[in-house]
Amino acid sequence: MSTAHADDHSHHRFQAHHFETSEQQFQAGKLGMWLFLATEVLFFSAMFCAYAVYRSNHPEVFEKAAQFLNPYLGAANTLVLLASSLSVAWAVRCAQMNDRKGLLTNLIFTLFCAGAFMGVKSVEYGLKFKEGLFWRGNFSYVDGSHPDLTETHATLQSIGLWLLGIAVAFVVVSMVIKAAGGKWALFALGATLFGAGVGCLAGNAYTLHEEQASHHATAGEHAEGEEHAEEHAAEGEVAHTETTAEAPATDEAAAPADAEAPAGDPLAYGGEGSKFPGVFFSIYYAMTGVHAIHILAGIGVFVWIISRAGRGHFDSEYYGPVEYTGLYWHLVDLIWIYLFPLLYLIQ
Repeated sequence: MSTAHADDHSHHRFQAHHFETSEQQFQAGKLGMWLFLATEVLFFSAMFCAYAVYRSNHPEVFEKAAQFLNPYLGAANTLVLLASSLSVAWAVRCAQMNDRKGLLTNLIFTLFCAGAFMGVKSVEYGLKFKEGLFWRGNFSYVDGSHPDLTETHATLQSIGLWLLGIAVAFVVVSMVIKAAGGKWALFALGATLFGAGVGCLAGNAYTLHEEQASHHATAGEHAEGEEHAEEHAAEGEVAHTETTAEAPATDEAAAPADAEAPAGDPLAYGGEGSKFPGVFFSIYYAMTGVHAIHILAGIGVFVWIISRAGRGHFDSEYYGPVEYTGLYWHLVDLIWIYLFPLLYLIQ
């Protein structure tokens, strides 16, 4: 009895047999996570290098293409991820202090922020796809065009409402389930979907408001231009009469300028025509898309962590998985802090 009893008290229930102490297990796991994060840094470094090369070779194309990115949506997502980093750090502290309620609360808030980030990103992607702002090879945007985004906004609004409805359903079901692990896992998924719905609706409402304000401003400019045209109609007729005699020479002089104009257009750089900005969007989708995949992976791991936390698996002696996942999340947030100015603040 004494041997078995001593063994039960000297080892934590989640301590692997090949570790002598819980601290040794924690440090070994932390080293493994740092090595994994080092490979992630190398992976994203390759993308940053590609970005640097293309931007140094064609800076005017990047500056021109950046006008299609909304810096306010990017800033909102930055604040959301910073808030999630704070809540993750707080969750680790709660685990160290045996504060189960605080641990669950902070992790669920983290998932809400992650969902909100993905919701805003879905709005950005949806609107760009409608405008034809694809990667190179599929880039179909026509410079100066103003596609009707009404249907896209309606679709995004419906998606946001559906996400909220599904989130509520998940939360209701979680209240019925008796198993602690399943209950908290469903609740965590509900919080994530709720955040995604909020982000989708908020991002859609903001972009719709911006577009309506832009249309009103454009309409006002056209009306003002027509008014000035009527006031100076007589002067215009006189000017037209005076320049009629010089028209042949003017046309001949203007012809070469018209022929050379496309060459100076950043969207028609290097003989690639209007598809060349697709290089920028290829990099944009690659970098933000891979980052979004890492966000989704983090969401999946956090749901598993919350499921275990709901069953009381973490305490002051065993909280390694919480801290390891927190380190991963901090790196994902740090990468976005670099992506935001490089992509959204070029101008």
